[in-house]
Amino acid sequence: TRRPPRSTPYPTLFPYTTLFRSQVAEMYAGCISGAIQKEAYMGLIKSTGFTDIVLQKEKAILIPDDILSNYLSKEEIKSFNESNLGIYSLTVFAKKPEACCAPGCCN
Repeated sequence: TRRPPRSTPYPTLFPYTTLFRSQVAEMYAGCISGAIQKEAYMGLIKSTGFTDIVLQKEKAILIPDDILSNYLSKEEIKSFNESNLGIYSLTVFAKKPEACCAPGCCN
């Protein structure tokens, strides 16, 4: 049993703009700039052969309004804070199937 590789530490639940992503990411050492949608992340885990996929933990990554105000208008901050959308850190467990039927069959 292995954990799936983490392509991003912060899958998201909202389609934020490239500008927002690149600017806010500066404060988080680039972690957010590599974020993808949660469904896409979970789909990648499944499409690479992992099974028994379980989302064990989902933790919101809070970005303070004083940081957001450097990049978003007051209206955009209000809209973001009132939505049920955000950036999350996920802990996922999954199993990687054993090697296929015979040596060389998966080439």
